[in-house]
Amino acid sequence: MELLFSMNPDVRELAESLDWWIIPVLNVDGFVYSHEKERLWRKTRRPASDAECVGVDLNRNFNFKWGLLKCVDPCSSIYSGPYPQSEPEVDQLTKFINNNIPEDSIKIYVALHSPAQSVLTPFTHTRVPPKSYGELMYVANAFADALYPRYHTRYNCGNSGNMLKMFSGGSKDWAYSVKHVPIAYTIELPGKGRPSPPFELPENAILRTSAEMLDGFKGMIKAVKELGYI
Repeated sequence: MELLFSMNPDVRELAESLDWWIIPVLNVDGFVYSHEKERLWRKTRRPASDAECVGVDLNRNFNFKWGLLKCVDPCSSIYSGPYPQSEPEVDQLTKFINNNIPEDSIKIYVALHSPAQSVLTPFTHTRVPPKSYGELMYVANAFADALYPRYHTRYNCGNSGNMLKMFSGGSKDWAYSVKHVPIAYTIELPGKGRPSPPFELPENAILRTSAEMLDGFKGMIKAVKELGYI
């Protein structure tokens, strides 16, 4: 909403100097189910073909290194699917990018998740960082530094394989390696924290987190411009 309606000059410059492609929710069926039936449901809602289980973790279904660390249990909350890009949500997103956005024109890709409060670079399937890790960390730290002053929230920055449990088939690794997007991240938003369920962000923290995101994106885009990508 701020990109559309804010009169702040910095936000207007941010909104109007770039083309933004925003997918508000990729896992629409799972999102609805989490509101109506099971609050912390993670996967999609398509039944597995060979088991009495439902759903695939979309962030393990993209077609890059999919089989390397895949989860083959259809009943697991992190099931990778029967084959890469098997799920209609992933298939439609990748086809949309391939067919509608000129090749090599995407300079920044961000997948928003939670609740690790981190900016995560490629790769997720290995602890070895990519060759452009220095640039990725420069931009990641610019994002984290820009959002910090508002509420003193500190995001950690680093490559996924070292900061979280390794897996394969993630969207940012696909964007970085297949689509050659130079600046690609998973940004893990804050959660409620332990011992409380970490995914249950309090309602009164939603606008606060959103304001921090806008601050962070201003810092991120400034840093990417300094690197000469945009």
